[in-house]
Amino acid sequence: MLEQWQNAEFWLERAEQIQPTAEGANNLGVAMIKQGKLEEGGEFFMRSLDRYPDYSDASANRHRPTPPRITMHPLRRNPSRRDYEG
Repeated sequence: MLEQWQNAEFWLERAEQIQPTAEGANNLGVAMIKQGKLEEGGEFFMRSLDRYPDYSDASANRHRPTPPRITMHPLRRNPSRRDYEG
């Protein structure tokens, strides 16, 4: 299982270099903590919250010793129909 988290860290770091996102930083933090890199993982949760302060996954992960919340779908960056005033 450790090898999977190392592989995830590798690819998530590459994604962060291409386009830094709140969900990418959150998931990278999870991958690091799963490998025992507690301080580095926590830093990525904070980076995630800097990018999107209302991000519930990063906020929850920040307060748990074994973060359970991996973001499976990108956060919405554009308004949806319900966000338009009409």
